[in-house]
Amino acid sequence: MEKELEEESKKVSKLLPCPFCGEAPYEGRTENGQYTAKCFNCGVVMTQDRKDKLEGHWNQRKGETKTTE
Repeated sequence: MEKELEEESKKVSKLLPCPFCGEAPYEGRTENGQYTAKCFNCGVVMTQDRKDKLEGHWNQRKGETKTTE
């Protein structure tokens, strides 16, 4: 499990800057394995069970509609 977390953290983040302040977000995993994005500048936090869901929700901007693949 620890090796998986290390490999996951080496992957390039697809997260856009914070939707509220524009700063680069921190991306990581919680102790229970959830994926999380956090902006240390303004304090917004988002947690999801899958990385693709986290990226999709974090990167969603007002006025955009979600696309299904």
